[in-house]
Amino acid sequence: MKRLGPILLGAVIALYMLFVTLGAMMPGQTAQLDQTPKTTTVLLAGGVIHYDFLLPLNDVTRARLSWLGNAGVALDHPEARWLVVGWGARDFYTTVGSYTDLRARTIWRGLTGDTSVMRIDLAGALSNQSDHLPVMLSGAQYGALLDQIEARFAQADNTQPLEIDGLSGTDVFFPARGQFNFMTTCNVWIGQTLRAAGVRFGIWTPLPISVSLSHNVFQRPENQKP
Repeated sequence: MKRLGPILLGAVIALYMLFVTLGAMMPGQTAQLDQTPKTTTVLLAGGVIHYDFLLPLNDVTRARLSWLGNAGVALDHPEARWLVVGWGARDFYTTVGSYTDLRARTIWRGLTGDTSVMRIDLAGALSNQSDHLPVMLSGAQYGALLDQIEARFAQADNTQPLEIDGLSGTDVFFPARGQFNFMTTCNVWIGQTLRAAGVRFGIWTPLPISVSLSHNVFQRPENQKP
């Protein structure tokens, strides 16, 4: 009996990793949008825990998300080049920078369900864009991506930021729609948002490795179907 516990745990972990791999490699339902010409590059910025979107701070982004300025996000800062956007569990996302920061309460709420937040930050010129995963979008696709991002804010018309000390000192958190749990993680949201913007991506991408694997399968130029 003492050996049964570790065996069952190992089997569960192996089964989970199998589904993680299959979910990243099987394409989910993708919105049918005009995909030409590809005029905008969005980056997926990954860490050990999750991925964020890096949106170029071009005229389209600034116009569509101008209301963020009312919450103190300096979209017109002369050194800002990218808008960092992420979605995740409030307790997990606002307190955890790495796995060493994890607490039992944070893990439990992340597994069983937690309210969600949107995280917004600014980034300057990148020293090496190859550290991030590029996704090329047409004008229609980028518009749909922005639609999906705006739809995740709980009060997109008049959003008030939460009074939370962020992870970077410059980031801002907002109430978001949707419940976070181990099936619907921040990385799953990345995949859902991309597919809704007409980008082929895995049907289930719960881990950072899922996002990178799915990008490798579907978004490398040699793997993209016309």
